[in-house]
Amino acid sequence: MKKEQVVNCQFSVWYPLFKKHTIKSLVLPIPQNVIDYLLDDGTLVVSGSENNNSLTQTNNSDSDEEDIQWTDDETTTAVTAPEFPEFKIRVQEAINVLGGCVFPKLNWSAPRDANWIALNSSLQCQSLCDIFLLFKSSDFITHDLTQPFLHCSDDSPDPTINYELVLRKWSELIPGAEFRCFVKENKVIAISQRDYTQHYQHIAKQEDSISSAILEFFRDHIQYQFPDEDFVLDVYRDSSVSFYECKFHI
Repeated sequence: MKKEQVVNCQFSVWYPLFKKHTIKSLVLPIPQNVIDYLLDDGTLVVSGSENNNSLTQTNNSDSDEEDIQWTDDETTTAVTAPEFPEFKIRVQEAINVLGGCVFPKLNWSAPRDANWIALNSSLQCQSLCDIFLLFKSSDFITHDLTQPFLHCSDDSPDPTINYELVLRKWSELIPGAEFRCFVKENKVIAISQRDYTQHYQHIAKQEDSISSAILEFFRDHIQYQFPDEDFVLDVYRDSSVSFYECKFHI
């Protein structure tokens, strides 16, 4: 894997090429102070909340260790999350344009490993607070921000990355309808189900029709359009044999 290939797999690179075949999305540049906040392990309070977003802390002098205790005591030190009013307004406007609920991600990754922390165990977000909660709890997001070229084989200087918040219109996708296509030299060499944790009986029964539909879609809309000739493509096939979700990976 080359660094150039990683750059080509950024959402803002491939989305303009295939936007009519995928879910409506908006891309917002992320200010540096927001990136700093996302990477700050010391900030325990989630920014962007409409409610009280400050907690207080005090040292426990009776403990052998320097434990931090959270209390409502007015004499203790308040810990307040930073606010980003302009960014918050832009994000909320984008969420409203997309129908009020979105699926968030960065240039490459979504915080799929952090759905456990959401109240509904879902990546569905309605505010910047929801997004921050997922992003600050996700190792995938941290990887994108700190070492996106970790597994690249070339030793050239890392390209400069302009980090972006990707907001995708929320869609209820059926896991058994997602498929991953492996492309080598602009030809599909393998297709697998996207969700490898479950067995879907309909896939085995419809294997020929599913494969034919995916290959036709690839030839008509994807082949020779992506900047690289070797890549991995995720597609979604609904009951009417139409595709509206495509995601590119290396």
